[in-house]
Amino acid sequence: MEEQANQNNGKSSSKVGLAIIGVIVVAFIGIVAYQSQNQSQNQNTNPQSSPAVTQGAQTETNTTQEAGPTLADQEASAYKDGTYNAVGNYTSPGGQEELGVTLTVASGVVVDSTVEVLATRPMSKTRQTDFSEHYKDMVVGKSIDEITLGKVSGSSLSPKGFNDAVEKIKAEAQS
Repeated sequence: MEEQANQNNGKSSSKVGLAIIGVIVVAFIGIVAYQSQNQSQNQNTNPQSSPAVTQGAQTETNTTQEAGPTLADQEASAYKDGTYNAVGNYTSPGGQEELGVTLTVASGVVVDSTVEVLATRPMSKTRQTDFSEHYKDMVVGKSIDEITLGKVSGSSLSPKGFNDAVEKIKAEAQS
């Protein structure tokens, strides 16, 4: 009888040991997946993370033109100087939204930019407002051809509306 109790204890403790190992494996997999996801998000939101172009990420460094466009820049630009307005569209979880964009272009370089919050839903208004307060450093001083914004200040959809408006402005500003 005592032998049978010892055998049952051995089986029970091996089941507990296997359960503990299973929990550890699942936790490890979760940690690896979480770190992998964070690493890929950081690469998409850090403008200086990689010199290569990544989808939806701004890869240009934050330098500004101090002296203004040169004659060579003016001759090489495919865009007419001026101030252009467009409304960008994107789809939020609540439906279609719009974002107003104004760009001032000189020799193919954006020298000023403003964003008008046009969202109709409260969450979209909040995201567009956050975007409008933090996007400018990624746009002003950059060639209009190099502007493609990814996630900005926690907003991943407002930049899609901005990018849509930039494409419309580029088409209008072509010489």
